[in-house]
Amino acid sequence: MEQLKSWLKERHQLAVAVYSSGTADAILARHGLSIVDFLRPLSLVNQLNVPMRVGEFSMRVQEVKLSLFAGNSMYQPKPEVIDEALRQLLTVQAQRHATLQAMPNLIQHVQSEPPESINPWFASYQGEFLRLVRFTEHETLDHPAGGLFFMPAGTTQPLAVAEKLLSEAPLPLHTSGAALAPSDPLFAKHWVLLQDVGAPDMDDARALNNLATLSNTYGAANCSILRLHGSSSNSAAAGPAGAVPAAVFQSCRQATLPGGGAGEPEQRPQEPPGGLGQGLHPDDMAAAGALLREFAERSLLPRVEERMARLNLAVSTARKGLKNRLTRLWKGAAAEPGPSMETSYTYHSIEGQMRALADLAYLLGQYEFAVQSYRLAAQDYLSAPNSKWYAGAEEMIGLCSILTSNPSADPLKYFNRAYEHYSKVRGRQGRMLATRTMLYAAAYQAATGRHHAASMSLMRAHFDEEAARAALLLEAAAYCLLRCRPASVRKAAFHLVLAGLRYHSAKQKRLSIHCYKQVTGIYSASAWRHINEHLHDILGKQCAELGDAPGCLQHSAALLDCGHRQAAAQAHYLARFLEAVQAAGVVGPVQGLNLPQVVTDDVLVRYADQRCYLANTPVSLLPGLSSNNSNSSIAAAGDGEASLAESAAAVWGQLELSLAGGEAPSTNWLDGAKQVHDGEEFNTVAAGEEIAVQVTFKNPLAIKLSLSHVRLQVQFTPAGAGSTSAGAAAAAADGPAAAAAAPKAEEVTVVESQFSLHPGEQLTESLLLRPLAAGWLRVTGVAWLLGGVAAGFAEFDVKGRRRKKPKGDRPSQRKHYSPSKRLVFHVLRGMPRLALSLDGLPAEAAAGELLRLQVQLRNVGLLPADNLKVAVSSPGVAIAAAAATATAGSTDVWSELSGGHDVITPARSKAAMHRRHQSSGAALTARAAAAAGSSSSKRPATSDGSSAAASAGEQQQHMPHIHSMPLVHEGAAAAAAAAAAAAGSGISGSHAEGATAAAATVFQIGGAGYVLEPGQSLTVPMWAHVQQQPGRFVFQCAWFCEPQEPVCASMRHRVLLSHHSLAVAPLLELAAPSVSPCVQDLHCYNLRLQATASKEAPGAVLLRQISCLSSGADAGWRLRSFSSSSDSSGLSQPGYTTAAAAAVLQQSLSPGLRLGAGEGVSHYVQLMSPAAVSAADSSRSSRSSSSQGLLPVLQGPLHYFHKQGSAAGMFGPAGSGGGSSAAAAVAAAVLQQPLPLLPGEGLQQHLRPLVSEPPVDLLLMWQLEPQSPGMNPSGLAAPQQQQQRPRAGLMSFYDLCAAQQLNPVRMTLEGPGLQAPHKHDFRAALLCIVPLTLKLRNCGTAAVSLTVRAAGAWEGLAADHAWWATPPPLGSKHSGLLGSSAAAAGVSSGGVGSVSPRSPAAAAGMQALPQQQLGPLAAGAAGFAAGPGGGYGSPGLPPRPRTPQSATAAAAAGVSGGLVGAAGEGLGAVFSGLGVRGASPLRGAGGGDAASSLFQQQQAGPQSAAAAAAAEPMAAAVQAGLPPSAEHVWCGATCVPVRHLEPGGSVDVVLQVAVFKPGVYVLDDYGVDWRCEGMVGAGGRVRQGSKVGEAVVLKVQSP
Repeated sequence: MEQLKSWLKERHQLAVAVYSSGTADAILARHGLSIVDFLRPLSLVNQLNVPMRVGEFSMRVQEVKLSLFAGNSMYQPKPEVIDEALRQLLTVQAQRHATLQAMPNLIQHVQSEPPESINPWFASYQGEFLRLVRFTEHETLDHPAGGLFFMPAGTTQPLAVAEKLLSEAPLPLHTSGAALAPSDPLFAKHWVLLQDVGAPDMDDARALNNLATLSNTYGAANCSILRLHGSSSNSAAAGPAGAVPAAVFQSCRQATLPGGGAGEPEQRPQEPPGGLGQGLHPDDMAAAGALLREFAERSLLPRVEERMARLNLAVSTARKGLKNRLTRLWKGAAAEPGPSMETSYTYHSIEGQMRALADLAYLLGQYEFAVQSYRLAAQDYLSAPNSKWYAGAEEMIGLCSILTSNPSADPLKYFNRAYEHYSKVRGRQGRMLATRTMLYAAAYQAATGRHHAASMSLMRAHFDEEAARAALLLEAAAYCLLRCRPASVRKAAFHLVLAGLRYHSAKQKRLSIHCYKQVTGIYSASAWRHINEHLHDILGKQCAELGDAPGCLQHSAALLDCGHRQAAAQAHYLARFLEAVQAAGVVGPVQGLNLPQVVTDDVLVRYADQRCYLANTPVSLLPGLSSNNSNSSIAAAGDGEASLAESAAAVWGQLELSLAGGEAPSTNWLDGAKQVHDGEEFNTVAAGEEIAVQVTFKNPLAIKLSLSHVRLQVQFTPAGAGSTSAGAAAAAADGPAAAAAAPKAEEVTVVESQFSLHPGEQLTESLLLRPLAAGWLRVTGVAWLLGGVAAGFAEFDVKGRRRKKPKGDRPSQRKHYSPSKRLVFHVLRGMPRLALSLDGLPAEAAAGELLRLQVQLRNVGLLPADNLKVAVSSPGVAIAAAAATATAGSTDVWSELSGGHDVITPARSKAAMHRRHQSSGAALTARAAAAAGSSSSKRPATSDGSSAAASAGEQQQHMPHIHSMPLVHEGAAAAAAAAAAAAGSGISGSHAEGATAAAATVFQIGGAGYVLEPGQSLTVPMWAHVQQQPGRFVFQCAWFCEPQEPVCASMRHRVLLSHHSLAVAPLLELAAPSVSPCVQDLHCYNLRLQATASKEAPGAVLLRQISCLSSGADAGWRLRSFSSSSDSSGLSQPGYTTAAAAAVLQQSLSPGLRLGAGEGVSHYVQLMSPAAVSAADSSRSSRSSSSQGLLPVLQGPLHYFHKQGSAAGMFGPAGSGGGSSAAAAVAAAVLQQPLPLLPGEGLQQHLRPLVSEPPVDLLLMWQLEPQSPGMNPSGLAAPQQQQQRPRAGLMSFYDLCAAQQLNPVRMTLEGPGLQAPHKHDFRAALLCIVPLTLKLRNCGTAAVSLTVRAAGAWEGLAADHAWWATPPPLGSKHSGLLGSSAAAAGVSSGGVGSVSPRSPAAAAGMQALPQQQLGPLAAGAAGFAAGPGGGYGSPGLPPRPRTPQSATAAAAAGVSGGLVGAAGEGLGAVFSGLGVRGASPLRGAGGGDAASSLFQQQQAGPQSAAAAAAAEPMAAAVQAGLPPSAEHVWCGATCVPVRHLEPGGSVDVVLQVAVFKPGVYVLDDYGVDWRCEGMVGAGGRVRQGSKVGEAVVLKVQSP
């Protein structure tokens, strides 16, 4: 507040007019000063003691401040001149103080700093504005109270000069009568003689005479002489130049106006070279000060006191006193109408005298007396009415209220009255005076802390003002709002925007930009897009007009964030931005350019460290990608779905592990893969190899963006330059430099890209760079050129996991990054690297097709490649060492197979030498097994009926099946039922893409010691055997190489990883080969092949060759052709004649069958056991095979892929034809069950094989005849060149006789009636006894003891009155077929002999017998019901009846287990014993299956069975309870023991069967019990079992 009072006191002082002659002005003009300029620094006169009386108040003046003005300039300029002067002042102040940048922390700065530091141009403008609106007619504050008259001391006529000065003294104010005339005696006049002591013509005597003359005329107190000693440089008394500083005079000078006015002359003297006051002496200043003291003390103050006394007397006489008050009250305003508001009062009018009295009291500091006078005058002005004079009085009352110490005084009400009445005055002067009033009011409110009210006062004043002044008021109002607590930020920002607009209208561009800049700092933190856009738009235009190219560029760049605008507006803003860039001439990136938008926190780095990837590897398989793609997941272990990248990485990790052993890196980057130096995680790369960084660019606009020169920004430190670990190992000693310079051309090559972004497009671009020297490389960001003009840059700030203990201040030291996110690289001097080119791999192939590919390896690294190897994930892929005779680049598969040039020899893979690698390999194997298990339900059934999961489970080497009868558990039965259901439903499918192989296969390339030099190429052949199931054939490879000398411990070798996939289409559908024992020869099997060509086959399929092997070797198995004929359906039947024995035994046969699209064929051959093939036959068969031009199967690709399929547990393709049966599926499921253990045996002590015959495998080679060019295939969609290429394939089947080798004993029944009908005259003899011979052969590896047993059958069991047989007493001889343990338990087989008849209900008690008391056959049969094929059912149940019709139907069907033409001897015997037959023809009274219903009762328990029997009434016995009669009866010796039979030995046992009438009889109720001698397992258990004879048909006819 005190500051405000001081400022107001400085504004108004006693005015003194200075009049001078031209000669006097010339004396000081030599110093660059006027007389006023010379006296103003001395205007403060102090140390006075002048008593004065102001009205009723007395005072003593101790100091007085004089306002000195040139007499001829004391008038107010025109409003236009004032506005122009203020505009120039504002321009100068803006250039001096206004900044073009936003003020940091604007609110805090405004609230803490004084207003002069916020907007200094406002204070300058306000002071000049208040100075220029002075010298008005209605206020006498600036009217001169006295005058100083200067004349030269050497004048000859001093009185004439004085009179002339006095006559020229009147001013415009004096002319109008508003001011006291200089000639008035109350006007203080002082006459001064100015003498230049140093002048050559100086005459001191004359000067004294002139002073005396003036003193005599005007009085000695009103006359003085002023001597200047330094006015001439020649004067001896002159002081040194510059003794009085020029700043003393400069600070008191005011700006001049055109035409003068406002107290300043129109022109000033020219400033001398030495500055203002040059040559003046300090004594001159002292003399001038004494002059002013004398003037104030002897002339001015006495005249002012006298003047105030006369004014007070006149005012008191006219307006004070009771009489005057009553007169004014009675007459009112009508008695004295007074002048209008446009008329000014003269000085001698009572109104003018009241205002003059009040102003003099105010100037002398008597504010209370001044307020009384102002109020008294205001009443007259208000009643006149005279708004201008009334507003002036109210304004002065407000100022007096501020300067007084009365706290109850409220100046604002007086200021508001003054503003209202000033606003009524017409013309611009009234507007200026109203603004002045609001400036006083705002200053008072701000001084008292009422900033919001001050803002309102300033806002009130700006409405009708001109643009520049209104802008200043708005800006000041905005800062007042920011000083509020709390600050009104949004309202202040709005005021600043309005101020910017007004400044722009007033052409004050710099101040307009300044206001907008402050607003941008306020609105930048808000989401008001349109306001920000408006600000930047205006700022850009104003900066362009002002010539501020950098500012225009900055705001034009901010306008690019205009995605909410239309495309036309966006194009306009972009064009403006590009023009601004060109105008600014920016070198380097444009600050604030965010177009296009770059994703800097998520980049993907692709580089080649120890692992390299083939160029065409699918992106979804590469590591480091997020699994958000729809096709990036496959079936995996345990938890569900896993990404393709994880599955591929697991397979590649296993391949690399098999190649490098313990040197293979961990596949988990968190476990051993981190490379850290100086707190930063980095990747290791080799010089000369590309690094790709995938950066995402987004176009947020609706217009197309053109980007060029898109490149990565890098920093490179050569090896050794940035080392932070002196003395460390060579490659690891150098650390990445914190601040490296831009790389040189010979150090790093950066590849530039160019592309366009369409509206709204998001594009991920791979930016490449290639380090050329060893050192440390850091990728810092990405740079680009927009529109070919604007350069942009975005610095990478990749997201990472924050470290708990940061290693430094750099972002890469504060976070953890995965290898695909690291941007720091350790560059090695070089490494070998392989590049791969694979020719001949089609996009689609047929199932089982063989492909010969050409692999070209090239060393693209800087060092030689040593120890070349490759590991493949699929057993169907192999690398061959081509002989010199092989044709380079040949694709004729059949000719290559015939020539046998390619030799496939897998190398031994390295073992894992570290526990981590072992655990990772085990985890990979477990994952692959789990994946196979989880997807087994989706895979097709194989040829033997088992699921693909069971086939994939056999991942170990081939092991022959156990030939003893295993105990079948519930798990086996469930698996068998599921497999049978899958086989019966014809489920088919394809393997899931990405399934891993059981184990990797490693091949050596180039031989030992071969080195592939840099730039050198090597071509090797590759064979691929496509899977036999339709779907996709996928295989992965790992190509391995090593440098000749170690380069870096973290990169000891390089591996090129490749992924290959092709579609597999069905071409040839093969059913599982059907194998059955030959009834004529115990060393021979009958083999049936059934093939069907696909309807969409592109050509005819030729079955070229059938070969047999044993686990990939020649164990002596041979093939022999039948004499066959084909019918219209393509099926042929074997002829069971002895003519086939004359055929030549061969290892390979050529069927010579041709199948068109959709055609099928069945082909029969005989399979000879090695025991039946002599050495001569083997040699003859091999010569015969070679002479027929068949393919070699014991070497080359055929042999290799067959062995690989056997090791992988392949069972052939899934059959969908008639050859696949539920029985085969059940057999395969049972064979896959774990082998039983004997008491005391460990987990690894399985049963040894019991047969001596080796397993037999079958190979089928086919060839595709391509269609003629004129045909249009609708099947395999392949290009023309793929359709014309020679194509061949291989189908393999393994261990065909596995089901036949479950028992070491083979047998066949021979005799009359079996081949041809037996003739017997039943009229001569009612009983026909047919002699039969049972031939037995020991096919096992140990001697056996045998017991041949035969039993009979009943008829009429379907009758309701039939009684069933019960078990004989313990020890009965008719229990032999169930084994010794079953005989001991008293279980009957239902044969002939002495039996006790029982009711059906009595049979339920047999279920309670423990299975340990049953033999192997009976124990297996205990869980199954009897089937239509005959054999043994549950204990106590009879076999089915035998009729000629059922026998004929069974023989014709050929599908029931154990019948002629079915699965074979062993399989039929086993499944006959198990009772797996089908629906029984035995029907009860209700039409159901009696045997099955009884079996269900037995499963439910003895109680339920007994209850069922009790509920059923006993049937009447038509045959009086006698057993039913039999159609055939075994007679003679029905139990024949064979004590000892050597391995390979044979024996004949004679049996007899008796029949009672002619007919066809099925004989299947005979068998043999066997017991191995010398084969005792742990716990003393003897190897033993039972075998049921094959069903044969006995035909008996009457002659």
